[in-house]
Amino acid sequence: MADFKPQQRNPGDLIKSEEWNAAMEEIARLSKGSKAQQVLAAKPGPMPVHSAQFDTSGGTLMVFISATGYCASGQQIGCNVLLDDAPKGHLKSYSNEVLSHKAFASAALVFPGLAAGAHKISLTPWNNTLSDPNDFYDITVLELPG
Repeated sequence: MADFKPQQRNPGDLIKSEEWNAAMEEIARLSKGSKAQQVLAAKPGPMPVHSAQFDTSGGTLMVFISATGYCASGQQIGCNVLLDDAPKGHLKSYSNEVLSHKAFASAALVFPGLAAGAHKISLTPWNNTLSDPNDFYDITVLELPG
C-alpha cells in the first residue's frame, strides 16, 4: 500500500482507492495504540494521594487531573504532580476565603519518552495547601500511539 500523505481536498475532488486505503490504514494504526485508563476516581483526601499502578507500552502519555484543597489564609494553593516519584507538573488556584475548599485549575499534562512498564502518579500538597476527606482527586491517563 501507499504511504498516507494528507492533502487538502475540495468538494467534488476524486479520491483514488489507493489514497483511501492508505488513509484508512493510518486511522487504524493511530487507533490501535491509544488506551485510556482512569487510575484515580473521586478519591477523597487528604493528600498525598496515589493512583493505582498502571501499565503502559511506553512512549507518550497525556494525563488529565483534577483536584481540590483549601488554605488557612487567602493565598495561592495547589499540588505537585509526580510520575514514579519524579516531579512533572502542578495544579494551582487562589483562595480569597479562609478554610474554603477550592477546585484547582484542571490540567492536561503531556509526559513524553515514558518507558514501558508499571507506573503511578501521586499528588502532593504545596506547603500552604490543606486537604481533608471533603477534597477529591481524579486522574485519567491516555496513552498515545508511538
